[in-house]
Parts: sequence; structure tokens; C-alpha cells
Amino acid sequence: MCTYVSPLAPTQGRLVSRFGWRAGIQPPHLPTFHAGIDISIMGAPVGTIPVYAVAAGVIELAGHNETVRGPLDGYGNCVAVRHDVGGTPMWSFYAHQNHLASAWQPGQTIAVGTVLGFVGRTNNGKFPNMG
Repeated sequence: MCTYVSPLAPTQGRLVSRFGWRAGIQPPHLPTFHAGIDISIMGAPVGTIPVYAVAAGVIELAGHNETVRGPLDGYGNCVAVRHDVGGTPMWSFYAHQNHLASAWQPGQTIAVGTVLGFVGRTNNGKFPNMG
């Protein structure tokens, strides 16, 4: 059995960007595919709200999109975690963080609820958010 938690405290955050096709944020506003969700923390100062690992797992990638290319390109400060869910590998990504809570290294094992970083705005969002 796997234990899960919310990536943010249950009373915090509002879904502001859904997974899928949407109008582009930057002119000329062409349709773009958003490969995740963004949860906004309106009114919270950047870097003050912790981001939690939703389940136990292993750090796959961590850093800033200028140093981590490939699947995390464009995510700002981010962490990717691989989870084993009933023998099936699954991944969770934590993007747009102000700063990471540790100098995470690939292969590090983490527990459910581990603080990975702090909500930021390393994307085009209007408010601090986690994606």
C-alpha cells in the first residue's frame, strides 16, 4: 500500500492552469500544450510555502531549467521524483519553485511529505505557484 499527501497544505492553493491545450500566455497567443497543472498561492510571499513530496520515492532530476535540460526544461527550479505504486513506476514533478529545500541529487530516497522546496514564480504566472 502507498501513502499519499497533497503537495501543498490542504487549505492552500487554487488550481489556475489545467493539463492540456490552452491559449498561449505570450502574444500571439497561439495554442500551447500545458503538460501539468499549476496551483497558485495568491497573497503568499514567494518562498514561504513548502512543497511536499506526494509519496515516497527516489529523486530522478533536480535543479533549475538552465542546468537541467530535457523533461524539466522550462520548469524553473524543479524536482522530479519516481514512485513505485503497486509495482508500477510513476513520476511526480514539482516546478516553478523559488528555491529547493536541499541540494537534491539523483538517486536520493525521500519519504512521503518530504519538503522538496518552496513555492515560487519561476514561470509566467501572476502569483506564486507550484506546477
